[in-house]
Amino acid sequence: MTARRKLITGLGVVLIFSAWWFWLKPMPRSPSAEARVYRWEDGGSVGCELRTGDTALVFCIDGRLNAPWPRLVYTGVTHPDQPGAVALPFGGTEELEIVRRLRAWLSGFRSAEEQDALYNKGESEVERLTEEELVLYEIMDLSKRLHARQIKDTTGHNKGVLVR
Repeated sequence: MTARRKLITGLGVVLIFSAWWFWLKPMPRSPSAEARVYRWEDGGSVGCELRTGDTALVFCIDGRLNAPWPRLVYTGVTHPDQPGAVALPFGGTEELEIVRRLRAWLSGFRSAEEQDALYNKGESEVERLTEEELVLYEIMDLSKRLHARQIKDTTGHNKGVLVR
């Protein structure tokens, strides 16, 4: 084999390997590609779609002005008026499972310390967050709102249920 032929063969192998690496390597995860938060103009309902792999978590917190107290969490929809909405018991184990899944998802992107630093930004700083940071911020906000429901019952008394 001549030197020229060896060079061409070597370059071909490098080119094929480079193309394979570029197209088949796993893409980095993106919060904005996996999650979406809906803030409805009905008095304060908030919906969430969280998709990871083959699983999806879709739920909303009822914040409608005319909604009865306590404000319920609905699964399968991003707004309580959508067809197929299933109300969960207030402060029940199903809500606790949503909190756990949200926190597990968040830990895939930021450590607990980084989450706290992001969540504790001032209002003016929140307006300047990137799209990725804003999605993480909104998911943290939902997680904290649901966690607060686990601690207090409908009368505001501590239920003694903590989520770690």
